[in-house]
Amino acid sequence: MRMIAMMAATGVLLLASPPETRGQESSEGWRQAVQDEIERALDGYRDAILSRDYDAMLGFWSDSDQFVFAGDGRILGGSDAWEAEMPRHYDGTLGWEQWDWQSVHILPLSESSASATLESRFRWVDVDGATHNSRGAWTCVFLKSNGAWKVAHTNGTHIGL
Repeated sequence: MRMIAMMAATGVLLLASPPETRGQESSEGWRQAVQDEIERALDGYRDAILSRDYDAMLGFWSDSDQFVFAGDGRILGGSDAWEAEMPRHYDGTLGWEQWDWQSVHILPLSESSASATLESRFRWVDVDGATHNSRGAWTCVFLKSNGAWKVAHTNGTHIGL
């Protein structure tokens, strides 16, 4: 009898709680999963830059005509424009020695979309052997398609130190 009263009280409590509270555990689960996946995507991009893996670098960005890269006062529209620009962007370097993220804020918007803002510090050596230090702030909008997270829109800037 006592057990039935406890079960009834629990059922009433569940029915009386707002829907967003009842589903909170499951909604928090997907949010954490999205955040973890975006962190892995960002780490993968950093690894690609440090190892100069152009295919992996390109794989980070959406291959859509709707892709937009806005950086350092320029806007490139469409993945073809960025794919043509990227080699020129990285060919002036012998290698990257450092690429660190700070103040990373990931906002899961749904199970297939998220935004991330971050600050970065990086150091590279150019083809003349000179070392450059820079920092920047970026925002990326990620969309998940066919199981992979890709940046569909990004904007930011680099600032020399």
